[in-house]
Amino acid sequence: MITNPTIVVVAYNRPKPLGRLLQSLLNAHYSESEVRLVISIDKSENKEVLKLSQQFEWKFGEKKIIQHTEHLGLKEHILRCGDLSLEYESIIVLEDDLLVSPYFYQYAKQAIEFYKDENALAGISLYNYQVAESCFYPFQAIDDGSDVYFMQVASSWGQAWTKTQWQKFRNWFSLNAELPSSAAIPNYLKQWGKHSWKKHFIHYLIDTDKYFVFPRLSLTTNFEEEGTNSSTRNVFHVPLQISTSNYKFCELMLSKSVYDAWFEIKPQLLKQFNVTLINYNFEVDLYGSKEINTNDYEYILSSKEAQNPLLLFGADLFPMESNITFNLSGYAIKLYKKTKNTFIKKKLHLRNYLGALDKQEDLSFSIIIPVLQFDEQAIVKSINSIALQAYSFIEIILVTSPDNFPKIEKIITNYQIKKISLWKKIQTHLIYLLEKDLRL
Repeated sequence: MITNPTIVVVAYNRPKPLGRLLQSLLNAHYSESEVRLVISIDKSENKEVLKLSQQFEWKFGEKKIIQHTEHLGLKEHILRCGDLSLEYESIIVLEDDLLVSPYFYQYAKQAIEFYKDENALAGISLYNYQVAESCFYPFQAIDDGSDVYFMQVASSWGQAWTKTQWQKFRNWFSLNAELPSSAAIPNYLKQWGKHSWKKHFIHYLIDTDKYFVFPRLSLTTNFEEEGTNSSTRNVFHVPLQISTSNYKFCELMLSKSVYDAWFEIKPQLLKQFNVTLINYNFEVDLYGSKEINTNDYEYILSSKEAQNPLLLFGADLFPMESNITFNLSGYAIKLYKKTKNTFIKKKLHLRNYLGALDKQEDLSFSIIIPVLQFDEQAIVKSINSIALQAYSFIEIILVTSPDNFPKIEKIITNYQIKKISLWKKIQTHLIYLLEKDLRL
């Protein structure tokens, strides 16, 4: 029987997110008699983090604060926190910009117990992906009747390790601390900086053919606040489980929901769903994010365009692999022979979340407000009511006279806005252009 896992909170210089996480931990359900909490604080000039940690009252067991005397950086800090599993047998690691479900501890403990002897499992995620990190397209694991799925992707937004799982990684990492340029890993990982521990762990998963297990309903969510490795906002924010559940776990060998580091389903599973693929040795590239190279696979099932397709499928269903399992006819996904072929990436009929951030492709509109008479209270009320609407990008155009303009400008400058520009229109009328990006 696994002992009660220790909760390890990773903190640095963000007191507000840390306070939010600690409060959610305090609101969670613990049936265990003793639950240990460790708050590990990397050295910074922010004294509020230590003060908050010291004042926080943990009523479920021992609370320990580790205050590092030198700045470790995120990568080394996570590695040090992972090493606590060697002392405590099993741990749940939570970075400070997370929020937990009230039932996160129940899930983690049950999953640790179920998978403790699964040699091919390298960790347990508390987070459920809804966007693929490899390409920023929507992701959903195919339903196989269980509450979990498996991926060769390490979880960094709430994860659990046993002593054995962590020790195996540490032993491998001691011989593979540097990431070689020839490493057989996705390109998106190679773009991550030196502070990323996760790219090394995913390299470990691929190199040793191991997996993380993920829940279908998330027990953590990520606020993507400014930090060492944060470059997006609200892309990876997901719904939390808010009711108790009797989790239905599945062994890796019996699962039909297993994915690689590119968020692509394993080809042997597609063969089980669609017998027309049985005689082909193929890899899966439904998102079109893989490099086409000469590996062990003679064929590729891809959304890329090339010559002489052997099999054709549509792309109207989601998740993408559903089009294969239901043998949907169409011209969006095709099976090709790799050799003597040129592949061209094409745009999928799915929303790309990174593209939406970069190009403001998501739903947007403009609202024009004529201001005939200056009324500060009415103007503020109007802007506030618009800002509360559930749209990513709103352009507010206030049309007024030159006399009112300085007074309106004073009101608007009190708002945190992305860009302000001043335009003239039709003789003496002025337009004040306010672009308010609600993701900021």
